[in-house]
Amino acid sequence: TVQSYAICSPYRLNNVFPWMGNMYNRLFFMDQERDQRYKELGFRDKITLSSGRFLLGNKYARTFIFFYSIGLHLLVFCCLYRMSYLSYLSTTNVRGGSP
Repeated sequence: TVQSYAICSPYRLNNVFPWMGNMYNRLFFMDQERDQRYKELGFRDKITLSSGRFLLGNKYARTFIFFYSIGLHLLVFCCLYRMSYLSYLSTTNVRGGSP
């Protein structure tokens, strides 16, 4: 029966579902290739890849990064605005009256 094949190896499943064995082999080969490439990476590349996987794979981390970047942009814009306003005040005659 088909149910008895469900717990068997992919090679026995190949008799019932010919495409299933090929798909299993392809996925297994892709996992081996990915692991091999990961082992060949340098230390900094491994850190970058793991942190990228974490940040992209975690909903709360993505939300934190989004609002953190918005906050940093607002901080930079406020600092630039204040610096330009102070520069404007220092170059113009603000006191009024005679020079």
